[in-house]
Amino acid sequence: MKATVDRKALSSAIATVSAATATKHGGLAVLQGARIEAVGETMTVTCTDLDLTVTTRIDGADVTTPGVVIPAARIFGAYLNAVDGDLVHLDFDNPDL
Repeated sequence: MKATVDRKALSSAIATVSAATATKHGGLAVLQGARIEAVGETMTVTCTDLDLTVTTRIDGADVTTPGVVIPAARIFGAYLNAVDGDLVHLDFDNPDL
């Protein structure tokens, strides 16, 4: 996945959906992640704890390579809040990750 999106919009989306990240299912690391799907000009961000699922959408993304990634929600959110700039460029096409 390769995309450019408004940093504040992505940070806000991660903060919104992070309420549904798992705390009681500690053994399933994927439940601590935020599923980010980028297609066309839209990013869909979803978190779940298997009881509650929260999804939000960001319009206006510049997606050059569609795809899905699942970064750790809280860490990725902290990163987005710590970096400067209006836009964030995501490049998850490296097969070695």
